[in-house]
Amino acid sequence: MHHIGYCLSIASGAGRTLIFEDEGNKWAYNVQWNEIFEQISNCSYLENVKPFLPIPTYSEPGQSDRIVFLDIRGCMVRVMKKEIPHAPEVAPNEIKDFLLENHPNPPLWFLGQLIKYAGRENEKTKNETNQIYSRIPFEC
Repeated sequence: MHHIGYCLSIASGAGRTLIFEDEGNKWAYNVQWNEIFEQISNCSYLENVKPFLPIPTYSEPGQSDRIVFLDIRGCMVRVMKKEIPHAPEVAPNEIKDFLLENHPNPPLWFLGQLIKYAGRENEKTKNETNQIYSRIPFEC
């Protein structure tokens, strides 16, 4: 989940939409992302990315390429020889003043919102989780 939060913060800071490579088939846990969680966006890898392959690797927020590949953070640091300056310290400028009045660390709050959004369970996962909860004897 921390990598998804990182990718969403990069996408937000760069004003881009996040689309999983190959619809999340390469996620490291022997399941596809959408088998557990809701989709991150309504964009499709097959329709919105595959026709443009190969695509360049993301290098900076001002990069003019319409579609870019975001590599894992460690690989990006090795390739670029530096951290990306806006990651993960991003928060929408439109609500910056409001956030500063109500939270001591707006980028951290916003990252929490991104992770909360990404971690929305799909119906199957919700049902299975609720069944497990129902078997736990919560007593005071």
